[in-house]
Amino acid sequence: NGSSYDNPEDVEMVIHDGGISLSVRNDASFIVDARLSIYEHQSTVCPNMPVRSLIYFSVILSDMLSDKKKGTKKGKNIYGRRLVKIPTPYFVVFYNGEEEQPEVQELKLSD
Repeated sequence: NGSSYDNPEDVEMVIHDGGISLSVRNDASFIVDARLSIYEHQSTVCPNMPVRSLIYFSVILSDMLSDKKKGTKKGKNIYGRRLVKIPTPYFVVFYNGEEEQPEVQELKLSD
């Protein structure tokens, strides 16, 4: 995307704590410059990756809004009058399976 970051402090690794959704995991997630990048590696073609990515994002966002990571119960008030800012999601799937696939393709929830 043409970005360059020299300071490792600018990168926040996002880890889902599990709980009820222990089986809902992606390979890696990072927040850099208000952008949540979610990376997944696949060895089989899965046309449902947009839905799975939405679920990953929702679970991570739920953790962020409830402030589970910091161990508090306060969280963010999404029903209040103040705007709650969230990172922009960006999803990337790396594929190394044997089925022939385009080098780059864009999958959408609306497909």
